[in-house]
Amino acid sequence: QGWLVPTVRVAFGLVLGTALLAIGLRVYQDHRHFSQVVLGGSIAAYYTTGFAAFNLYALVAYPVAFAFMVSVTVLAVLLALRHDEVVLSIIGVSGALATPFLLYTGTENVPALVAYICLVLTCTGAIYFYRGWRSLLLTAFAGVWIVFLVSAFGISWAREPVHSDQWALQLGVVFGWLSFWALPVFREVLSVTNPDRWSWPSLGIFEVLRPLASRHAHILTVATPLIALGLSRLIWQLTDESWGGITLALAAICGITAWVMRDREAIRGLARVHALMALLFLTLAFVELLNGNALFLTLAVEAAALHLLSSRMSDRALLVGGHLLFALVGLWLVERLTFNVDAGARGVQTIFDTSAVTDLAVLSLALGASTVLRSREAAFVYRICVHAAFLGWLWREL
Repeated sequence: QGWLVPTVRVAFGLVLGTALLAIGLRVYQDHRHFSQVVLGGSIAAYYTTGFAAFNLYALVAYPVAFAFMVSVTVLAVLLALRHDEVVLSIIGVSGALATPFLLYTGTENVPALVAYICLVLTCTGAIYFYRGWRSLLLTAFAGVWIVFLVSAFGISWAREPVHSDQWALQLGVVFGWLSFWALPVFREVLSVTNPDRWSWPSLGIFEVLRPLASRHAHILTVATPLIALGLSRLIWQLTDESWGGITLALAAICGITAWVMRDREAIRGLARVHALMALLFLTLAFVELLNGNALFLTLAVEAAALHLLSSRMSDRALLVGGHLLFALVGLWLVERLTFNVDAGARGVQTIFDTSAVTDLAVLSLALGASTVLRSREAAFVYRICVHAAFLGWLWREL
């Protein structure tokens, strides 16, 4: 009969959301889990209605639609805090992060988008800090970086990026890095020093994710700086030397953090993760700043130093780092021995060539590292590999 015009359809959505909200609040005391589902459906109905009213039917202007979506997010968060339900907070934060996409108008305002996302992240971080809802922070982690990634790709594809957009997004990336790295680490330290006040709550229906959530600070410590560095490289076109300096700064931050936390037994695992990240960023900095024989020898020196420190400090993280780095150096050495065979044809002086001397120095470092390994089996493997590589070196040179 032509009665279901867009205005009526949007009204149906609002009525449905309000009805579900009333039912969820009414039955909360007697049927808590059912109430969660109904309240979640109410929030979803409101989000869907706001999207339809703006994008499908163009019934309201952008400011009105945006204010409505923000109001729905605030409602979801208030319900979550009042009833201590992490699920509702996850729905609200997910909707808040999806709002820029749901209300996309075809025009881009990167500074405004970054300011909005940082505001959402600030509220999310505050809720996580005081309530300890780890699943909420992990949800925000995924959503925030997706939004920033889309914006970074838009900037990298532009022929002439707008500097204000670049700086705005870079500030957002730095804010995200601090929020997803420093905040979980600080919260973890507080939970260890004062577990009665800062204990971790139950995960509710997300209890199946407990193994992941219990290590969320470790996971975020590894993932956050790597993602932030990758996004920064999308935003800016800098020289290798500049990126090397930035990576060295990240290595210093991770190393200092590991040093500060090293004496606390309860968070020693977190300190080891920071130490490994410092090692990773130091290696990446060498890759950016050096090349050829200098890089090859530097990586071998770093690996040998890690084994020496591991033997003196009995630190397994340093031992693993040394093994991984020597494995990388070994693969590179195989490539050098097999793809640079005919030295005479290239006019290179046999044996006393720089590459040949560098390869011998690397073999000497690996042999020296085998003498400080506590495991006889590991030392034996190192020496066998050095012997085989030396035979390959002789074959290549002679």
